Amino acid sequence: MSVEYAAADDPRVAPSAEERALGSAGNSPVVAMLDTLPAEQREVLLLRIVADLTIESVATIMNKTAGAVKQLQRRALLALKNGLVAAPLTGPSRKASIDGSPA
Repeated sequence: MSVEYAAADDPRVAPSAEERALGSAGNSPVVAMLDTLPAEQREVLLLRIVADLTIESVATIMNKTAGAVKQLQRRALLALKNGLVAAPLTGPSRKASIDGSPA
């Protein structure tokens, strides 16, 4: 007798690291900015930063060369930087991080 495994029915299933990280961020401006990126750039940043994977691991997962992953990461970070320059984050946490004083 064999029993088939159904992941959806398993109560031990836990959210992935990405889901936990993005879930705790909620509707933050950072998540909104990540959503503006092309899918491949967003995926590279999530795998590199949230999952803390190496360039080589990300390249394997995405079926790309290491050079392509580096370029995607570079473009994603530049896009986020340009987005911050165009529309800086506001709020108490941003002010405190800029001048070191409490908000």
